[in-house]
Amino acid sequence: CGRGLSEGTGHVAAISGFASRGARWQVFGPDGQAEQSFGITSDLWPQPEGWQGAQASTSGIPISVSLLTFFADGSPRRSEAPQASGFGPRVATVAPDPAGGAALAWWGPTGPGQDPSCAGEVRRFDTTGAPSGSPGATGCNVGALGVSTGGEALVLEPIVAGTTTIRWLRPDGSPATAPSQDAFAGFGQLLPLLDGSLVLVQGAYTRRYPHLAATSEPAPAWLVARNGQTFRFTRGDAGYAFFP
Repeated sequence: CGRGLSEGTGHVAAISGFASRGARWQVFGPDGQAEQSFGITSDLWPQPEGWQGAQASTSGIPISVSLLTFFADGSPRRSEAPQASGFGPRVATVAPDPAGGAALAWWGPTGPGQDPSCAGEVRRFDTTGAPSGSPGATGCNVGALGVSTGGEALVLEPIVAGTTTIRWLRPDGSPATAPSQDAFAGFGQLLPLLDGSLVLVQGAYTRRYPHLAATSEPAPAWLVARNGQTFRFTRGDAGYAFFP
C-alpha cells in the first residue's frame, strides 16, 4: 500500500511495510526483479545512483542520527554517524539536496544546568554519503531545514512573538548571507522549487522564501491552488508533477 520512488539508474523502491517509526523499503531492478530491502526512520531520497535516508535514535539525550546511503540495488553503501561540535543535540532534522546528498541540522545545550546556553549546526553529505564541507553554525530551535536547487541550505529558527531568524548556508558551511529576521513563525517542512526558492508547508503551502532573500512572502497562487497535493520535479528538472 506504500508509494514508490525511482532513482537515476532505473531502480524502484516501494514501501513494503510500516513500523512505529519509519518504513521498510523493497528495491526492484529495472527488470522488475526484487532485490534488497532496508528500513529507515526518515523519508527515502533518490540519488543519481542509489538511495539515502536517516536512522534516528528513539530515546536518550543526546540523540544520535545516522545517515544511511544504499547502492541502487538497496545494499548498504555507507553509514555516517556524525558527532556534534561542543553541544549535546536534543533535536535533529534531515533534508535532501535536490542535486543529491543531504543536510543535517541539530541543536542542543552546551553544558549542564537549568538554563544552559545552546548551539546548533548544519552538516552536509554528498551523494555517496560522505561528509562534505565544514559544519555551518546555527542558533537554537531550528523549526525547518531545506536545501535549494542552488545548493544553499535554508535554516529557519523561530524566536519570540512569531518572528523567525532566516539563515542561508553555502554547501561548504559558510554563511551565504547575513542572518535576518522575518515576521512569520517559520516551522514545518521546506521544499525546494526550481527557481532556487523554497516553499514552507504547514499542512498547506504557506510561505515562499526567495533564493537568498532576507524575508518570506506568501506562497504563490499556483501552489496554494494545489494544497493537499505533493510534487516532484519532472525529468531534467523541466517542471513539476503533482500527486493527490
